[in-house]
Amino acid sequence: MTKQKGVQRMLRKLNLWTAAAAAGLLMLGPITNAEAAATEAVEVAFPAFPVTVNETALDGVHSLYPLLLHKGVTYFPMTWNYTSALGLSVSWNAEDGLSLTKTEGICGPVPQTLSAELKNSGRAADAVPVPFPVTVNGKAVDSPNETYPLLLYRNITYFPMTWRFTKEEFGWQAAWDPVSGYSIQSCPVEAAAGKRLQTALNLSNGGQLAADEKWIYKNPVRNSEGPHSLVRTELNGEHPLKLSDDLAMYINASGEWLHYIAYDQSGTILKIRKDGTNRTILPATGVGELWADGEWLYYTKRTQQPESRENASSSPPGIYRMKTDGTGGVQLNPSGEVKSLYVYSDRIFYLKGEQGKEGLYSMKLDGSDDRKVQERVTDFIITEDWIYYVRDGKDLRKISLDGSIDIPLLEQEKPYMGRLSYKDGWIYFAAGATGIHGSLPLERVRLDGTGRETVFEARPTAIYWAGEAMYFAQWSLGSHVLYEHQLKEPAPKP
Repeated sequence: MTKQKGVQRMLRKLNLWTAAAAAGLLMLGPITNAEAAATEAVEVAFPAFPVTVNETALDGVHSLYPLLLHKGVTYFPMTWNYTSALGLSVSWNAEDGLSLTKTEGICGPVPQTLSAELKNSGRAADAVPVPFPVTVNGKAVDSPNETYPLLLYRNITYFPMTWRFTKEEFGWQAAWDPVSGYSIQSCPVEAAAGKRLQTALNLSNGGQLAADEKWIYKNPVRNSEGPHSLVRTELNGEHPLKLSDDLAMYINASGEWLHYIAYDQSGTILKIRKDGTNRTILPATGVGELWADGEWLYYTKRTQQPESRENASSSPPGIYRMKTDGTGGVQLNPSGEVKSLYVYSDRIFYLKGEQGKEGLYSMKLDGSDDRKVQERVTDFIITEDWIYYVRDGKDLRKISLDGSIDIPLLEQEKPYMGRLSYKDGWIYFAAGATGIHGSLPLERVRLDGTGRETVFEARPTAIYWAGEAMYFAQWSLGSHVLYEHQLKEPAPKP
């Protein structure tokens, strides 16, 4: 087939595609390898730097529609997910081709289409110039004569993120630096979403610390013997105020109240105002973990308390909920010892099973639709609709919420890996050998499994966040002592 005949055949196919076909992913039909070869392929590569869109960190390694680099410029795929997140409306017809129009008030996080089979890296070889008309905000784009022409890759239209498109046509904020990489912001950041994620991550690590917009609430030294204290400070650590003498864990800060478990009081749930007044005991003991979500408290019951083992729980193990005022208590999950409670959207995720053989399960907030997600899970967190988990205590992976896509990120020969947390596109964890003489440094890796590095040499038992500061609990002579660390500093400080 000659180049001219190949292009003519592609254009004939384009004339038959409908708007409905274009609306799903903006896929412009199945272009074969022969047809792509009939056009003049251009040299493109996959970015090796981090990329975020509306503060969603992208996984370009496993993406079906990864970002591309051409002549040093980043190219974005105009899939349905991207255009919806970036506030663009899209239309297509056989005569006028593709049209993009900037809209107001429409944007959000970017759902990502990932696959375990993909390992995008280095150079890609099958991008070609678009063979159809394109308009942006009603103006025709003379793509063949552009310095950075529009491209087709995997049958998706790609736009260059030049100043002309990002700023003048689409009105986005773009930024670049060597550490954070490339970012696009098409709408104001929803502060509430970041606060929910920070709260969830802190609770998933044991809730020895909680934070809101102004204050930090923490148990500075968790130990079994005492003395104990629940303390409030400003975000910078100044003006400490002691709120109670409880051994507080799973501290939830919501509205005017704190809800937490007092491990020194037989695992009892308490609530107290953020100024330390109105300390109230709620009707639940033998509690292992606690999450506040809206008007409900979700919690686990264990056969024995973590700190006060002489006091056994009178209720069977499982997952319970009650209202934040202590009324309406009910058991949601009637069978088995459960741990690692994680409330995400409209579901509860949790681990159940014997030590080392836990399975990851999820159910709706009312206890219905209880189902298994994955086997052999020893630790997990959830962010941006993906579950990041440790398999068999040593391998880091991520899986979709429904369990259908499972992607390996890091594989180790020996345990231990755990204490998972997340910040700005990085998964944080402790990995190494346990024991008195073991090494268990704090490490991190990007969401796509690349860029593994050591943050600092310590032995963290939990990781917490308050604003931009990291706090971690470190074991010392039977106590778990909180330390603060600013990520830009070379070493942690007490």
